[in-house]
Amino acid sequence: MKKQYRINELIIIIFKNLIVIGVFAVIGGVCAGLYAKHKQTTIYTSATNIFIGHNLNQTNYKNSQVMADLNMVDSYKDIINDFQVMEEAHSRLPKKLRHMYTVSDLRDAINVDSHPQSLVLTIKSQADTPKAATEIVNATAAATRKEIPKSIPNAGEIRLLGKAKKDNAGSITTPSIKKYIILGTSIGLLIGMLISFAVTTWKKIL
Repeated sequence: MKKQYRINELIIIIFKNLIVIGVFAVIGGVCAGLYAKHKQTTIYTSATNIFIGHNLNQTNYKNSQVMADLNMVDSYKDIINDFQVMEEAHSRLPKKLRHMYTVSDLRDAINVDSHPQSLVLTIKSQADTPKAATEIVNATAAATRKEIPKSIPNAGEIRLLGKAKKDNAGSITTPSIKKYIILGTSIGLLIGMLISFAVTTWKKIL
């Protein structure tokens, strides 16, 4: 026969369970937050734009030339990521950064984006500091201007649309401590509820 509980006894049982659940929630949130802080890293991104296209004043077939230049955009993107350009970019880095980054590292750090119906390419770089990200992207843009004409003799004029600046570098910090704390707290709540239910069922009800 199951034991009958008075209201004050039920209140005590509920109160104890809430304490257990709260403790596990706090432990889960704190542990998850500390883990996220330990794993947290910040990546800085710097970007610059380049224009590659022929001077339309020097041709009678302007529309055809524009279309031809647009068709070359994907080829320009591939060339920028080629070892030839990356080696030139590496040689243009300050001495300290040349020791920190290999040519392969630069290839991994660089990403080139094109825009629909545009002859402008956006070169982006990622690094551990805003200065490094800026130096890498500017060196890559300068190397692009030098090396593309060697690979494609009839390539369009390459214009750098301003150098990237360290102060304009963006940053992304991961993982998010706040999200980990919420996740850890939720897991702690669930564990606390399961333990409270199991203990209560085992000791008080059965």
